[in-house]
Amino acid sequence: MTSTQRSESANHMLKGYVPASCPMHLFVRQYMRLLFDRQSNENYEERRTKITLPAMKVNTPLEFHASKIYTRAMFNKFGEILYEAGQYRVEEIEKGSKYHVHRYHPEKHEKWCRVMYIVHVLSQGEELTCECGNFEHTGLLCCHSIKVLDFLGIDSIPSKHILKRWTKDARDILPDHLAHLQKDNISANSVTFRHSNLYTHALEVVKLGDANPAAYDCAMELLRAAMDKLTPLAADHDGLGLEHRIEMKKTNVKELSLIQAAHNGSISDDEGSAIGNFIGLCAPERKRKAGRPTNSRDKPPYDDRSGKSKKLKVTSQVDTVLGCGTSKRTRFCTICRGPGHKSTTCPQRGDMPQKKERTEMLNLRRGRTSKEHL
Repeated sequence: MTSTQRSESANHMLKGYVPASCPMHLFVRQYMRLLFDRQSNENYEERRTKITLPAMKVNTPLEFHASKIYTRAMFNKFGEILYEAGQYRVEEIEKGSKYHVHRYHPEKHEKWCRVMYIVHVLSQGEELTCECGNFEHTGLLCCHSIKVLDFLGIDSIPSKHILKRWTKDARDILPDHLAHLQKDNISANSVTFRHSNLYTHALEVVKLGDANPAAYDCAMELLRAAMDKLTPLAADHDGLGLEHRIEMKKTNVKELSLIQAAHNGSISDDEGSAIGNFIGLCAPERKRKAGRPTNSRDKPPYDDRSGKSKKLKVTSQVDTVLGCGTSKRTRFCTICRGPGHKSTTCPQRGDMPQKKERTEMLNLRRGRTSKEHL
C-alpha cells in the first residue's frame, strides 16, 4: 500500500465519524469512538475465527492451507479468488520461470477486458510476480498466480506471499524488547526457549533410559560424555540462561531493598521476589495491641474516650467538668445555649414557670377524666 492509499483510507475512515469543521473536543470524542469500534470489530473477528469452522468451496490443498493460516474474513476472500481462478488455463513458456495465463472463452468478454496475463516464478516456486499486481495492492495472491501454483503442483502458499496482518497471529505484536517472544520470531536467544527445549529432551532421554538396564547403561554413558563435552563450552555465560537470570534478579532485588530500606526504614522479603520492586508502595504495618484481639467494632471518636489526641483529651475534660461524661454527645441548653444541662434546670430561667414533669401531667389528666365520669 502506497502512502497516498494510506492517507485516502484514513480519510475515508474518519469521514464516517468526524463531521466537517468540527471543534477539537468533538474530534477527540469521535476519534475515541472510532478506536472503540475498530477494537470491537477486531475482537469479533478473532472470536469468529476461533469458534467457527472454515467452509471449503473447492477442497484443494491450497484452500486447506489457507484455512489454517488466514482469518475467516480473509479466507472467504481467498475462496472467491480461488473460485475465479477456475476460468483460466495455463500455458508454459519457459519451464519453471515464465507462464501465460489465458481466460477461457475470451469472445464472451468485452474488448477492453484483458484475457492474458504473464506470471513469473522465482526461486523455484518460492515467489511469484503477476502483471495484475493484486498481491502488491491487497496482500493476497491473484487468481492467475494461484492457477500457476496449481499447475506446478504446489500444495501450499509460499511464505513470502503470506502477510502477517491477514493471518490468525496478526495481533501477536510485541514491543522491540519482547519481540523474541513472538510466535514467528522465536529463537535460541529468547529467555526460556533454550531451557524449556533442553528440559523437554532431557525428560525424553530419562523416559527412554528407564525402559531396561541396557537402555539405562547407554543413557548414562551418553550423559557422561555430554557433560564432559559441555563443561568447557558452558564456562562462558551470555547472561540469557534461565538460572543465571534468576540469580542476577535476586542480587538486584536485594541491593535495591537495602538502598530503599535506608530511606523508608523497611526491608523487603529476603527471597528477592517481585514484591521487592514495590517498596514504599505497600500499606504500612498495623500495630496490634497487646493481648488477645477483640471482636468488637472500632468505636467512633465521640465514643472512644481512650484516645490519645489532644482534641479528645480536651473534650473529655470538658465533659467531666460539666457532668456529661457518660453521654456520647454533649447536651446544650435551649435557653442559654450552655453545655451540660437542659432548659428545665437552666439557672437563667428567672421568673419563667418551670415545666411540670410528664408523669405529673399524665396524673392530672387521669384525675380530670375520672371526675368527669363520676
